[in-house]
Amino acid sequence: MELKEALSTVYPIMLSKPGRSLNDAETVLFKGSWQDLIYDDMVKDTPLA
Repeated sequence: MELKEALSTVYPIMLSKPGRSLNDAETVLFKGSWQDLIYDDMVKDTPLA
């Protein structure tokens, strides 16, 4: 499964929860995890660094 497909699966599930979606930090971490990055590489050039 590709990252784009995974996100298109996760977003609707999260949105089905009242008042819930993936915030920016969760999106960065999801994408980085999907790409097997370590935390420092995930947050490079983001406000999370």
